[in-house]
Amino acid sequence: MTDKAPELVPSVKEYILAFRMIENLMTEKQRKMLVEHYKSYCNVTTSTDLALLTGYKDFSAANNQYGRLGSMVSNALDLGSLGVITLVLMVPPQENVISEWLWVMRANVVEALERLRWVEKTSHLFFPTGSVRGKKYFPE
Repeated sequence: MTDKAPELVPSVKEYILAFRMIENLMTEKQRKMLVEHYKSYCNVTTSTDLALLTGYKDFSAANNQYGRLGSMVSNALDLGSLGVITLVLMVPPQENVISEWLWVMRANVVEALERLRWVEKTSHLFFPTGSVRGKKYFPE
């Protein structure tokens, strides 16, 4: 596997083709990872959050499985085994801000999932609420 992102991001049509090609090879949890990632605020998540939402024991297992899914997609498109970067843009941790990498779902992946109807289309606008999935972070 390489850690270099593809020079050209696959088009929406290419992602749709790849997802259709690997649909029967994906595990139920891998597909659930795509859906949960899509449903996260602004399509941004972490491997720990995906692990919790999909039943993996820890972030390492989620990293492994999302990486495998990304490689299945990139291999279906004859790009080689690129891993998770096929599906996401990565933002490194920042001291005193966040201790994990942030995974931002690629816009073409978002649109491909919507066109495939694997997800129910939602607003991509960000409306901060002071909570994440019901947990308040800012006292009233």
